[in-house]
Amino acid sequence: EMIMFFHNKKASFPDSLIYHFPSLLQLNVRPQMLDSSEARNLVICLMSALKANGSQGVFCELKASDKEQLELHVSLGFLELPGAEASVPGAVIFGRFL
Repeated sequence: EMIMFFHNKKASFPDSLIYHFPSLLQLNVRPQMLDSSEARNLVICLMSALKANGSQGVFCELKASDKEQLELHVSLGFLELPGAEASVPGAVIFGRFL
């Protein structure tokens, strides 16, 4: 079931977003782990691996109401992409060049 979840979830993002930020980062972290260095180090490791494999940018879709996730991503250099449309209501798109 877990494998099928990732293969069946087909969010649609504009080509202009994918052109500049070809990698989608989906990170689900327990709220009590967001302040820890483990979540931060995990994202840094993922971004390093993406860059080493040729990706030029990464984006993520975050709930606008999830202040902890927003703060984590901003602290890692992500910026809100104001022109990008989220695939779910109440979400915002953040991106970062690698």
